[in-house]
Amino acid sequence: MVVDSATGGASMAAAGIINPMTGRNYVKSWLVDTALPFARQCYENMERDYGKVFYHPLPVWRALHSVKEENDWLLRTMDPAYDGYAGEIVDGTSVASFIKNPVRYGKTNGAARVDLPLLLAAVKQDLELNQQYVSTSFEIADLQKSGLQWQWQGKLFDKVIFCEGYKVVHNPYFNYLPFAPAKGNILMVESKVKNMPFNLRDEYFVTPIGEGKYWIGSGYRWGEWNTAVNHEDIQKMSAFAASRLAFDFKPIEEKAGIRPSMKTRRPVLGEHAVHKGLYIFNGLGTKGTSLGPFFAVMMAEHLVNGTEIMEEVNISRYPFPS
Repeated sequence: MVVDSATGGASMAAAGIINPMTGRNYVKSWLVDTALPFARQCYENMERDYGKVFYHPLPVWRALHSVKEENDWLLRTMDPAYDGYAGEIVDGTSVASFIKNPVRYGKTNGAARVDLPLLLAAVKQDLELNQQYVSTSFEIADLQKSGLQWQWQGKLFDKVIFCEGYKVVHNPYFNYLPFAPAKGNILMVESKVKNMPFNLRDEYFVTPIGEGKYWIGSGYRWGEWNTAVNHEDIQKMSAFAASRLAFDFKPIEEKAGIRPSMKTRRPVLGEHAVHKGLYIFNGLGTKGTSLGPFFAVMMAEHLVNGTEIMEEVNISRYPFPS
């Protein structure tokens, strides 16, 4: 049974980008060689099951603003460990119809965009058809221990898995974990130009999401616990888009979301050390689209078959305060 208030979490604000190379040093994302093929297969299986298209291969073009950045990228292209990820350096003039004041770009292969709102809607519909979805806010006070089980709204459960994003900081069972949620703001725009064939990675991401709509974002605001839009951030994104995009566009929506990040930059999975039957699946941060499928299966194997959870993401890494 899935209990969800349907108010929309970080996934509804995210672009759903899978980016194999990140950071200023153009390093491979953690577990990329394992998690990315796994994720692609998962999304393709879901497409078959639900009869919808979620997974869109889309390279990331990383702006290179200096000779040093170009040289650093070239070093990655010569490293066998980066085969399939670090692509050629592209002359920006070749995409002058999309980008103005072009620099040179490092092409990241193996990248993609996952349509998260469409995917979540399909999953929700399936759960509703099977009477496994309850649309309500989950209040911790309504969860009570009953022998070896947990009772909620008159029903008994052997296992309760909390997948509540940044709101975990208000969960008395798991708020001891080292979460560091990071708020981001997003500007949605629309244009008659419908098919920019890449993700632009510059000061901000610009991602085509279909039907002439583009996602621009998102920046980091640490320590903010609300999803109200920060208009100064939106203004910066708008100015950036006006300076980079070679086509006309109009703003259509502003959003904000809070990423459920950990200080350790690793997800956290597993059973509470003291309150048996309570589990957590959280901390995916900016990598939920790429890491989610891999760790969801790991979590399911643990719940059903008792398979061990990887040490790097196991909740047992964090001693429960006595």
